[in-house]
Amino acid sequence: MVCGIGVDVVEILRMKKSSLRFGRRFFERVFTDREIKYCQSKKRSYEHLSARFAAKEAVLKSLGVGWPIIPLKHIEVVNDPFTGAPEIQLHGKAKYLAASLQAHTIHISLSHSEHFATAFAVVERKTGY
Repeated sequence: MVCGIGVDVVEILRMKKSSLRFGRRFFERVFTDREIKYCQSKKRSYEHLSARFAAKEAVLKSLGVGWPIIPLKHIEVVNDPFTGAPEIQLHGKAKYLAASLQAHTIHISLSHSEHFATAFAVVERKTGY
């Protein structure tokens, strides 16, 4: 049963400006080491970073909270090793919140163009609750 949905759009230029203004410190507060490594391995790394940022925001919205409550780093976007499809892994407070909501699956869809990145999240709860 669906218990939450969330969507977010990020302007890629804004991500780039934040990076230039705050440097690595910005990335380390928002992204896991694995996310940073993955995105920096891509030719258009800011598009990938922006999509992951949008995913984190979309997941927060789908869980019904904002980022001061759940650190963005507690939501990690990884890729399925076989299909490459994005998946969400929760850590810390995000994992605890999802468990308290009895959420068992978070579906995520990412997309980006030259100027914008977007993400859509759907949280499923075990039926019968």
